[in-house]
Amino acid sequence: MVKADLERAAHGLPNTTYEGTPIGPELAAVEISTFGERRDWGTFVPRDHLELCEMHGFVDFEAGANVVGSKWAFFCGDLALLELALVTWSMNRLAASGFVPTLVPDVCRVEILEACGFSPRGRESQTFFVGDGGNCGDDDLALVGTAEIPLAGMAAGKVFDESELPRRVAGFSHAFRREAGARGAKSRGIYRLKQFSKVEAFVHCTPAQASGIVDEMVELQVELLSSLSLSGRVLEMPTEELGASAHRKIDVEVWMPGRSGGAFGEVCSASDCTDYQSRRLNTQFAPSDGGRRQFPSTINATGLAIPRVMLAILETHQQEDGTILLPGVLAELMGKDVIELDRPALQ
Repeated sequence: MVKADLERAAHGLPNTTYEGTPIGPELAAVEISTFGERRDWGTFVPRDHLELCEMHGFVDFEAGANVVGSKWAFFCGDLALLELALVTWSMNRLAASGFVPTLVPDVCRVEILEACGFSPRGRESQTFFVGDGGNCGDDDLALVGTAEIPLAGMAAGKVFDESELPRRVAGFSHAFRREAGARGAKSRGIYRLKQFSKVEAFVHCTPAQASGIVDEMVELQVELLSSLSLSGRVLEMPTEELGASAHRKIDVEVWMPGRSGGAFGEVCSASDCTDYQSRRLNTQFAPSDGGRRQFPSTINATGLAIPRVMLAILETHQQEDGTILLPGVLAELMGKDVIELDRPALQ
C-alpha cells in the first residue's frame, strides 16, 4: 500500500527544467531565429482560411457537428488530397533522414499515456476514452493525442544496446483532443479540431546525444516548412508551457496572414524529455563499456501538424481570385500546380 502510494506520488512529479528555459507563461517565450520572408500583398487584403474553404467547398463543419459534435469536420475535395499529399511527403522526408516510417495504433492503454506524462483525468483533461466509459480501470483504452505516446510505448520494457542509439522512428496517427477550455479567434476553423492528422518524429538516445538531436530536429522542421514556402520563427518556450514530461521545449510557428493583423501560429514543437518517459516505461540501454544499464533520453518532435500547415498554405499562397498556388514539393503529388475554383460547395 505504501509502495503504491509512493509510486503514485512520484508519477505526479514533473521533469526537471533546462537551465536556459525562460520563466513564466507563453508570453515569456524567447525568439531564437526566423526563416522565410513574409509576402508583400500590395493592395490585396488576404482572406482567412475559413473564407477560402467556403469558396472551395473544402470543409463541412455542419456535417461534422451532426455526425459527432462541435469542432469535428469533414475535409473534402482538394483539401482532402492536400492532407494526403502532406502526410506522404513529410513521411518520405523523415525516412530520407533516417527515421523508420511507422503506422501506429490510434488508441493506447491509459497506463502508457500516464507514463508518457499525459494526465487523462480532471476537468481540463484532453483525453477521449473508449471501452470502459472513462472509468480508468486497468483495461481502459484512450484515443491518443499524438503518435508520441504509442511510439514511446512501443519500446516499453525493452533494452537497447548503446550501438543502436540514437533510434529514430517517424509515426503517423490521427490525434484526438477534447480541447477543454480552447476558445478565442485564434482557435477558429481548422486551427484547433478534436481530430486531426499528425506526423511525429521520435528518438531514443543517450543523454549525451540529446541536445544535438533537439537542434537537429528543429533544423529539420524549419527545412520542411521552408520547402512549403512558409515563413516563421523558432521560440524557446517558457516554464509554464513545458507540461509534465518536457525538460526543454522549442516551438516552431509560421505566419498565418489571414489572422487579424497577421499573426503566427504553432505548427511544430520539439521536446527533450530526458529519461522522464523511459524510466516510467522501463526502457533501458546497455552501455558499450559493459557498465550498468541506463535509461535513454527521449526526444519528440512534430513532423507536421497537418491541418495547421494546410491553413498556412491556403492563406500564404492564395491568389486574389481565390485560387491557391501549390508549393513545388506538393505539385507532383497533387498532380497540379494550382487549386482552382472548380469544385462546387458541398450541399
